[in-house]
Amino acid sequence: EEQERRAEDLKLQEHEALQQQKKLERRLASAQQSLAKVEEELGFTKEMNSVLLSNRMEMKKKREADEAAAATAATAAADSNNNAAGEEEDAMIVRLRRQVESLMKQISGEEPEPSTDAKTTTTTKSKAKKT
Repeated sequence: EEQERRAEDLKLQEHEALQQQKKLERRLASAQQSLAKVEEELGFTKEMNSVLLSNRMEMKKKREADEAAAATAATAAADSNNNAAGEEEDAMIVRLRRQVESLMKQISGEEPEPSTDAKTTTTTKSKAKKT
């Protein structure tokens, strides 16, 4: 009788142990699926991060190249404008000097040179219209 009761207890314990084992196996399978999913997401995230960093570097290089090109163009344009402005100022100074000379002659009673005066007046009028 006692042996039968022990046998029943052992069978009950065995049954409970098998149920516990199945339960743990299901949890293990679920955990393995979750791990696989997380590893896949991690791989994707790493790949995306790499692509984004690569894009950032490309954009930075392009921006730096564009800024350098813009600076070079601005410098070239400024140099060109400075040269043109310098030549223009020189021409303007020459015309103003001629005008002053002409006016000085008029004041002193001398006649100004006709070709210089006409040219200076025409140039001055056209400059005034542009401005």
